[in-house]
Amino acid sequence: MAEYDKPGRGRPSLRLPSYDYSWPGAYFITTDTQGREALFGDARNGEVRLNALGQVVADCWSALPSRYPGIELDTFAVMPDHVHGIIIVVAEANVAAIHELPLRGAGTGGVK
Repeated sequence: MAEYDKPGRGRPSLRLPSYDYSWPGAYFITTDTQGREALFGDARNGEVRLNALGQVVADCWSALPSRYPGIELDTFAVMPDHVHGIIIVVAEANVAAIHELPLRGAGTGGVK
């Protein structure tokens, strides 16, 4: 059972059980830090201020298309304890390549 489906997680999975998420389309991604710890910066007066680690996350997100052909990025936001973003899989020819991506921490609910 995937981490996001485990009882006690706090919310049900929004994933469609039979949908192949590697197919072309736009996907909204959210990932949290473990324990929702504010590792990426802080928020004051309605403004997020990234620390050095938060800037690394932003830089890595921005570099994804150069590392993984066949994707484009739309808007994203690095928050103190989570990241939101939209990834667009644009090339059906690259679906096979996406299936071959090395997913660290796959099945554990996040990257280790």
